Amino acid sequence: MSGALAGLRVIDTATLYAAPYLATLLADHGADVVKIEPPGGDSYRHHPGRMWPLLARGKRSVELDLRSEAGCAALRRLVVDTDVLVVNMPLATLRKRGLDYSTLRALNPGLIYVSVTGYGQDGPYADRPGNGTIAEAFSGLTHVTGEQDGPPILPSVPTGDAVTALTGAFGVLAACYHRLAHGGGGQLIDVNPIDSLLQAVAPVHTAYEGSGEPPARLGSRLRDSVVRNVFPTEDGRWVAIGASTPRHLADLAALAGHETRDEAGAPVGDVEASLRKWTSKQHHTVVVAELVERRLPVSLVQNARDIRDDPHVRSRACLTEVTTAEQGAITVPAPAPRLSGTPAKPATRTPDLGRHTGEVLGE
Repeated sequence: MSGALAGLRVIDTATLYAAPYLATLLADHGADVVKIEPPGGDSYRHHPGRMWPLLARGKRSVELDLRSEAGCAALRRLVVDTDVLVVNMPLATLRKRGLDYSTLRALNPGLIYVSVTGYGQDGPYADRPGNGTIAEAFSGLTHVTGEQDGPPILPSVPTGDAVTALTGAFGVLAACYHRLAHGGGGQLIDVNPIDSLLQAVAPVHTAYEGSGEPPARLGSRLRDSVVRNVFPTEDGRWVAIGASTPRHLADLAALAGHETRDEAGAPVGDVEASLRKWTSKQHHTVVVAELVERRLPVSLVQNARDIRDDPHVRSRACLTEVTTAEQGAITVPAPAPRLSGTPAKPATRTPDLGRHTGEVLGE
């Protein structure tokens, strides 16, 4: 056995980021994932962001034209012996091609069918085009992101897609457990970035319940934190400080030379102003060392180069290399989480286009 999901057979017909990455997470932990690619290959094979390893590592590649009836018929044959199918085509397209859940369930009642859409399987917006970016705006995340007196800001990374992938992978595991432990059959998993991001921004909605006013942008702060911000250092870097208790606030105030009568007596804004004056006169290594010594949460605001050189990242092998035929070796995050008994084995390369077509279709 190699990986907790060894023996689980998955077919990934999806494109773009969220749905294929969902399947990658399953492959990371041992699932046999077959990546269906159109003639000529998935468009992300040559993506300038070099994202192909995130979407294809550890998978087998089958070149199949799902725009043709012959290709769809071949996929239907494969589905008969498949545990999980991941799709992200529009619902109407799936029905037209005979790849919808009802059709495939008749062929394989145990099939776990993961449908990733923009807005979900039903509701007035079900047929609208959508993606992670749109969901970031729709869910309320963008509204609360940015400076208090500035415009709303979209995240600089595809947060909605990543959260959707994680949500979908969790759904697959829940459905697999139900089928195994309770003798249940397969089921449809409705995954979309709206539902997924609403989970991530739940505190926005609970805050609204408490005040009756939609929460506003607060920059780097959280409503319930004591100190949460980024602070400049003498050498032109930034450090993040996240203090969540009155003891943290008192210790930060003392470190910054801010006089306070007791733990609850220092306004957060005043302490942050004093901290900013102090950090701006210190090298970032000094700031980090001083706070770590006092057991205060702190980190350098790291860029990609910093992360690769960080001793903790190196010690734990948090990054791994995946070789692609199209773009050479690319460094990506290693699989997470880490299981002690059935650890994930990072894939070292992506498959060549169609390399496994004959093998898979002949199984």
